[in-house]
Amino acid sequence: MDYMKGQYSSWNTGDAKWNTNWTATTRQAGQGSFATLVNHEDAFSNRIKELSFNLGSELYGAEYFVDICYRGPQIEYWEDNVVANFSLLAQVSATDFVATGVNPGDNNPDGPGFNHGRDGLNMTPNIKYTTLSGLTVESYTVCDLQGMNTFKYARNNANQYNMLDNEAKFSDWNAPQNGGGDFFTGTNQPTTLNGAKDLYNTWINQNTKTPRFCRVRYVFKETNHAAAIKNLRKWQRHGAEMCTYTKIEEGAAN
Repeated sequence: MDYMKGQYSSWNTGDAKWNTNWTATTRQAGQGSFATLVNHEDAFSNRIKELSFNLGSELYGAEYFVDICYRGPQIEYWEDNVVANFSLLAQVSATDFVATGVNPGDNNPDGPGFNHGRDGLNMTPNIKYTTLSGLTVESYTVCDLQGMNTFKYARNNANQYNMLDNEAKFSDWNAPQNGGGDFFTGTNQPTTLNGAKDLYNTWINQNTKTPRFCRVRYVFKETNHAAAIKNLRKWQRHGAEMCTYTKIEEGAAN
């Protein structure tokens, strides 16, 4: 049984800077489609505090993802005929949990055999979760742009600014290539994740349109279930911490 566990809350629209009321929930893994922490239409109005994937299936064959949602500036670049250049950078890294022997769990203090309080499995050098699972990563980005299709302005179609509603044109996010956005890019193929990876560094637009909404998805896949001799999942607790770095900014691409 594989499941996801997380905490999230809505963004405040009033004077308070943060909403501190967190909702804790779990989602059981789906078959043939993704289960999500929040609904697609609510993605831009929520923020995530914690997210973990607990994988207990017999084979290393799980697939999981995290979406980074970008809300564009509330400035009418297109309407005012101002040229803007927005670039996109996507990077990811994995750090295996390393510990030996019996240990108290994720949040134990540092001590002999522990690495910053993270528990895990270190059977022999280089035999860790990312290696055992054959972990790969790929990424997709889809954006709506000012001046194109249904939603052309930074404001919504009711002439309101600062709204948290998901008014992006793209849909069907289980298949982002077919999501219907004004801009789409992605990695050409999965890449093995055994350290830090640069996935893409490109223009969203060059002297054209400004992004209204963007969604950057990082997809992690365990691939060792397909080996000729099946690699059964180890019973000991083991895993890795995934770190994504996403940058969408106005300026020259590096």
